Amino acid sequence: MFALSFLMVNVGHEFVIERSKLGNYAQDYLVAMSAAGLPWIFVALWLHFALPNSGLAWGSALLMARFAAPTSAGILFNMLEAAGFKETWLFRKAQILAIFDDLDTILLMIPLKMYLVGFKWELSFDAVFVTLCLGLAWQKLHKIRLQSSWRWTMFYAGLITACCEGLCFFTQGRIHIEVLLPAFVMGCMTRICAPEDDWCELLDEKREEDAKSLVSTLFMLLVGMSMPSLFTAAGHLTAGQMVYHVTVVSLLMILGKMMLLFCYRKEANLRTRLALSLGMCPRGEVGAGVIAISLGLGMQGPAVAVAVLSLAANLVLSTGFIMMIDRLMRSELPAEPSAPAELPAASATARNPRLRQRESKAWI
Repeated sequence: MFALSFLMVNVGHEFVIERSKLGNYAQDYLVAMSAAGLPWIFVALWLHFALPNSGLAWGSALLMARFAAPTSAGILFNMLEAAGFKETWLFRKAQILAIFDDLDTILLMIPLKMYLVGFKWELSFDAVFVTLCLGLAWQKLHKIRLQSSWRWTMFYAGLITACCEGLCFFTQGRIHIEVLLPAFVMGCMTRICAPEDDWCELLDEKREEDAKSLVSTLFMLLVGMSMPSLFTAAGHLTAGQMVYHVTVVSLLMILGKMMLLFCYRKEANLRTRLALSLGMCPRGEVGAGVIAISLGLGMQGPAVAVAVLSLAANLVLSTGFIMMIDRLMRSELPAEPSAPAELPAASATARNPRLRQRESKAWI
């Protein structure tokens, strides 16, 4: 939960809304919700109807299948930026959609839990808490002066985790707030440093990325260690049946994202829309978090093994998705202007304009 909280604070840092374009964002949210909803429904149907002699009940299937919905914002942003697509329409649109479908997944966890365990008064506390969090995120979006280095982000993550777990402990488990939303809101409220801000801590981008990569690795390791034995969870499924179900679920996860081919037809050609669809295919920390939450709610059986192996297969395929995007989009990238030989290499300081300004003055 601590590692997941750290990652979600960083997702919140990337969440930016221009209030003058709310109409466009409403359209993007509906698109993101659909692109997350179709894989979810496809996989839930498969887990409910197709697993032999062990199909999940609807509530359990809907909760477990939600791992297939959210795009991994961290994997997507880092890989697209490394491939040179940061200044393209594809990157900007993928950034909005990935964060929106992560947010959609976080919000949907509450009604899914209600559907699974039935309505209890404690869940009304969740609804009130979610409303307050969303109100704070909207009113204080990147307005509160909070340091955003990896050390401070770890402090925020630890504080959020301690509060959520402490509340669960003192209420004897009756009230359990997941760290996903409060951590995301903490990142949203943090003001991103501007060039004129003297109070900001100058960030070392390499160390920031190294810290995020290390925590992401630790998180996925801990999620894997939290899984029940796949040999035990597989139950009566043979190796061939397991491969078959994992393959079908993986294809359904990809197929659901292909609905983006039918969106943004006035803004992008077919190749770009296909590249956008492929860009939304990688799953990661939020999907793994959904599996961990499902296990905490008592999910077990072959569906758990299928979900875990499908997520692992998708992580392996992430590089392939980016390579396919590169083939589709390479010819559409703008030509880079020639630079003098003595011009220093571009620094990776996109998140801290003050650092860019200092480097620029030093070079001049």
